[in-house]
Amino acid sequence: MTERGFRELGDNYGDLARILWRALKQIDDPTIRAGVMACVKRSLVDHYGQWVGTGTTAERFANLSSALADDGYDVELDERNGLPILRERNCPYPELATSDPEICSLEQEVLSEVLGTDLGLIQCWRDGKSCCEFEPLSGPVRELQT
Repeated sequence: MTERGFRELGDNYGDLARILWRALKQIDDPTIRAGVMACVKRSLVDHYGQWVGTGTTAERFANLSSALADDGYDVELDERNGLPILRERNCPYPELATSDPEICSLEQEVLSEVLGTDLGLIQCWRDGKSCCEFEPLSGPVRELQT
């Protein structure tokens, strides 16, 4: 069996994610809690950053979209006003997002850092929308050097 097959057979991490998120949120010391959150963010940025690389904004968005799809996300790329839009057609963390919008903020920060541009979460599943959309905020988009 392939590695992907093994992942799909045992891909029930929702309970573990909820338990770990609640445990993180229960850390009393705000400095320690922020440090753990920073480690989580850095790990996600490192994971997706290795696949995104450098290049034009369009190339980085396309690479991120492919990496997310490989990890099981239902994503698509679109364009609005000449800017790329990353659309997640299903929430990757529905139970966490329902109880704590901070998970959405974390995802927005991770994607922004990976792409090298500030992203806005233009619409969100948590708010009753059909999908989550991330787009570069107004102003010039930083181009990463290859």
